[in-house]
Amino acid sequence: MKTPVKVAVNHGQSNFVKGSSGVKGSSPICNVQSTGRNNEKTKIVDGCGSPSVLFLEYKGNTSLDSPVVLTPGFLSMSDEIVERSMRKNKEFCKDDIPSFDLRITQLNEEDKSMDGKEGSKQVIRYTKKSVAEDKLKKTIGKDIMERKMAHVDELKNGKGKRKGKLGQLVCSPYVDRITDVDEAVKDDENVVAQSIIAWGKDKGEVIWETVDGHVMRLEAARTLAMRKKVHTNVIDAWAAFLNKTEELKSEGSYSRMYFTCDTITDYMVDEAVDKELRYNKFRTMFVAVINDITDKPDLKTVDLVFIPIVVDESYYLVCFCLKRVAFYIFDHIKRSGTIESAYGNRPRILKSFFCRYLNSVEHNKANVLLKKEVVVMKMKCQRNIVGVDCGIFLMRHMEIYMGEAAHKWDCSLCVDNKIQEKMLGRLRYKYLDKLMMSDFNVMKKTFLKHYAAVKKMDRFERMKVIEEKKKESTKCAAVE
Repeated sequence: MKTPVKVAVNHGQSNFVKGSSGVKGSSPICNVQSTGRNNEKTKIVDGCGSPSVLFLEYKGNTSLDSPVVLTPGFLSMSDEIVERSMRKNKEFCKDDIPSFDLRITQLNEEDKSMDGKEGSKQVIRYTKKSVAEDKLKKTIGKDIMERKMAHVDELKNGKGKRKGKLGQLVCSPYVDRITDVDEAVKDDENVVAQSIIAWGKDKGEVIWETVDGHVMRLEAARTLAMRKKVHTNVIDAWAAFLNKTEELKSEGSYSRMYFTCDTITDYMVDEAVDKELRYNKFRTMFVAVINDITDKPDLKTVDLVFIPIVVDESYYLVCFCLKRVAFYIFDHIKRSGTIESAYGNRPRILKSFFCRYLNSVEHNKANVLLKKEVVVMKMKCQRNIVGVDCGIFLMRHMEIYMGEAAHKWDCSLCVDNKIQEKMLGRLRYKYLDKLMMSDFNVMKKTFLKHYAAVKKMDRFERMKVIEEKKKESTKCAAVE
């Protein structure tokens, strides 16, 4: 049964809910019949003049004791809100997984036409066609996060110009593979470093270990915590840690493999010794490291091979990119002259032995790589002098290179020396925290007990213990 409604209609604004009819009254009250939700689709049944106010009075079971005054256009606005809500719900249900957009896009034709009109405002619509977006894609049985970053270089004639992808091509959804160099040191990270310094264990005692038997000793860990030149034992532990994190990488990102600092020794580059003896020594150590990491010694599933080099004051990283078939050196020190004069015969002999190993396992990139010349990666943050942070630069290069072309890569360290030193200081704390608090560390529980004890200490008591350990360490270094 229809409910009688008494209505006064404002001319041109007669909005009624679909289906309302059977209205009683006389001018200026009139009968109306709704044929839709738009103003022009509602027509007057009984003639009336030019009503200016809209009243609705319901004659049924209702809580309204008096006529309702509706502002002109009220119902059309309500309809738009309802339709927009229904449209959003419908779009959300299209996919099981939502997309996350910055929603920046080009101007459409309607907006372009508005730009030419006097007094009109430029409009940028936010739609699903975004210039920069993060999408969570779902494949068979696995979730993969692909981070695709693009920057708008300019907006001209309604078209956004793309800039190339930056830095990290794809990132694992399970673990942060790149340390944020701009992030401030957290209190917990600071306490980890203080715990290492204040630990009363013997300096040669093992405090970090993986299931594969890779270890880090207390004395070496303190070089990371006390802003000293980083011990090679720390770099080896970092290589073992990075190999473990590769197990959690996302599909589609480059597969990386890290070796230790003793992969190429002084004996192996001594050309006075028989070449076969030197190669056999290299192969033995090389295969031993590979067997710790993978059961596929042919390296056909590996894209990047990293070998850290530490010789006297020189800390640099050698990388064989099997994907691009390239041979790179990462060095934070600006060096002049030829490769041989700057780095000796190590890069040349290392490439020769590595390609010979690839040939022995029938790798199809071996002969092509052997003909490639070494490329020294250019960095804006390079220095002219050697300092105590050489090892931190090396660790950073090991962590951050993901297979980019040489002209696109950047280690994200600031050019300004003062700011750069602060960044390197933060990395010391963050790298030490990553190592000690990692689930790959089988000695984590032992460390956590000591960590909790240090954290409970009064601040002044803690600093007193740390200063005593620093003085003790300085005396031992002077004696040695």
